[in-house]
Amino acid sequence: MLFTDADLSSPIYEAGKLFAALEQGADVAIGSRWLQADLQTERQPWLRQLFGRCFNLALRIVLGLNYCDTQCGFKAFTRAAAQTVFTRQRIERWGFDPELLFLANKVQAGHGGGAGEWAHDHRSKISRCATASRWELRCWPCAMERF
Repeated sequence: MLFTDADLSSPIYEAGKLFAALEQGADVAIGSRWLQADLQTERQPWLRQLFGRCFNLALRIVLGLNYCDTQCGFKAFTRAAAQTVFTRQRIERWGFDPELLFLANKVQAGHGGGAGEWAHDHRSKISRCATASRWELRCWPCAMERF
């Protein structure tokens, strides 16, 4: 199973890289904008990059995630991993994918993936403060499970 952002920031032809990771034994394959930043054909504005990197750091600390790009909306799952992880998912809307990674870690799903082409879509908008605070409230149960 593959999901991607609706704006196709990661071109669909990059899906082969994620499927290859699954074929090599990963349960979850994660695309990344930051493993090879020169593949970003259109960078985000610097303030949005800063916000995203800070949010990623917070996720890594609070949820114990060891991924350099938790918010890249380009991920693939084996059938078994998808059935295990998605049935436990509680967060809907923006921010659901870090929860999926947290749950995958919790059930010890193997992961793989790698760098891929990516382009920022200027039509993509988020309210930094409102989005972060809403996500923190949704994320709290996951963080409590960790400790």
